[in-house]
Amino acid sequence: MRAAAAANARVILLAVGAPQQEMLAREMAQDGTVSGTALCIGASIDFIVGAQRRAPKSRATCWN
Repeated sequence: MRAAAAANARVILLAVGAPQQEMLAREMAQDGTVSGTALCIGASIDFIVGAQRRAPKSRATCWN
């Protein structure tokens, strides 16, 4: 949090997993020393760079 506050970050990507990233985002919002937007992206970076494989389509759920 100190690094984000010192950098005056406007967008913060939190990729530490649930529920830690949500708790960290709430703490940053309540603390008031960090301004901007925090995005809880979870394992998105792992999937984008190929470090983690997605579930097969047969195991995927539909959110409609």
